[in-house]
Amino acid sequence: MAKKFKVVAHLPGSIELTKRKSQNALKIDVKMGDSKEGTLVIARGTVEWWPERNKVNAHRGDWEKFAEILEKYLPQRRSTRERQPVESAAERRERKAKKRAAAKKARATIRKKKAAARRS
Repeated sequence: MAKKFKVVAHLPGSIELTKRKSQNALKIDVKMGDSKEGTLVIARGTVEWWPERNKVNAHRGDWEKFAEILEKYLPQRRSTRERQPVESAAERRERKAKKRAAAKKARATIRKKKAAARRS
C-alpha cells in the first residue's frame, strides 16, 4: 500500500527571501496520514529539516549541500509530464492583440446597447 503524504506550505506575507536581513522563510509541513513527519524550512542562506518531536536539533545545510544531497539520493528521471510548447514573442503579441480587439469590440457593443436603451 502506498504511503499518502500531505504537504502544507506556510507562506509569509511577502516571499522575498533574498534580502540580506530578511526574516522571511518558506515553511513546509510534511505529513503522512495524520502524523507529522517534519518541517522543511527554506530561507535565504540555509535549508533546514526539523523532524517531528525535535525542537532543538535541525538538519541544516547551505544550498550547495542541499543540492549535493538531492543529486546523491534522488535518482534523475525524465519528466513524464508533457511540456507546453514555448510561445514566441511574435505569437504572444498576436494573442494579446486579438484579446485587446475582442475586449474593445465587447465594450463597443455594450455602449451601443446602453445608447439604444436611453433612446427608447
